[in-house]
Amino acid sequence: MPFALEPPHSALGPSTNTPTAINILKSDIPSEWTDDLSEHWLPKTITLLKEIKSSTAQPINIEITMLEFKKNPNNWKERTTTSPSGIHLGHLKALLAPQADNSAEHKIVTEMSKLTLKMLNITTEFGYVPERWLKIVSFMIEKDPDRPSITHLWVIYIYEADLNMFLKLLWAKKLSAHAEQHDLFLEQQWGFCMHPGAVDVALCKVLVYKNCRMQILTVVISDLDAIACFD
Repeated sequence: MPFALEPPHSALGPSTNTPTAINILKSDIPSEWTDDLSEHWLPKTITLLKEIKSSTAQPINIEITMLEFKKNPNNWKERTTTSPSGIHLGHLKALLAPQADNSAEHKIVTEMSKLTLKMLNITTEFGYVPERWLKIVSFMIEKDPDRPSITHLWVIYIYEADLNMFLKLLWAKKLSAHAEQHDLFLEQQWGFCMHPGAVDVALCKVLVYKNCRMQILTVVISDLDAIACFD
């Protein structure tokens, strides 16, 4: 691979977050790369480097507001199994229960809501992750009762209710909507995007397989999808 050669290998670093890597995203390719190493690189690689551009979209506000915090659990059924730690979804819904203004309960609920919201925002501001968020319980349920099969299982992951809400607010509501609005998803992204259809992506996959078979190519296929979510 070209980036295993020097100087790109050292300039990009193991995490590709060096100043050189950031400049490449701005279409600022070091001239010595294309001049000295062009004989070792494929023309398509150099062309790809020159076409890389960073997004001009403005950064989103990742702070969760009190309105977003209170609105999120409303449509979340409380019978949903959550939270291996025991801090169940019901604890979040209790903060939304109507209380008489100026009552002692109202003041307590208001302060607890502020503290919970502050904890969520601390996660994005300082990169702190609560230890209980690191524990996830996995369940496998038979699709066909009394007919166990390793290929016919529902895999369910149980994690903290506030983590679930945190991911929904930031990833599903803000990040995904922002990426869709500013055309930041790759062309290979099909799931949960507007316009792409299931038949289209299946056809593309079949064509790739047939093309590789005709050319006798060795390929590795990686499907990073939400398996078994829609059956």
